[in-house]
Amino acid sequence: AYWGDIDTWGLAMLATARQHLPRLHSLLMDRTTFDTHAHLAVTESAHANPAFSGRWSPEAAALDQHLRHLPRGRLEQEFLPADVVAHAVRAWQFG
Repeated sequence: AYWGDIDTWGLAMLATARQHLPRLHSLLMDRTTFDTHAHLAVTESAHANPAFSGRWSPEAAALDQHLRHLPRGRLEQEFLPADVVAHAVRAWQFG
């Protein structure tokens, strides 16, 4: 599993990791998680190179485009509530 920030850099790192591990499962790096916790988002001062988009799933590419157009398009993983994280890890682990 991979869990990174929901921002253009986190999605780019996920895309790179999936080049080596195509079945890599991402945790809490989706539009629903972002939208649910958008009140915790901050500004992303510089966006990742969009050239990575060819390696992303359609969902990740759409999320990347969405984040690029927001004034606060970065949700750092450490700001998610601990119970949300624990639930996601348990769901992945015991799936």
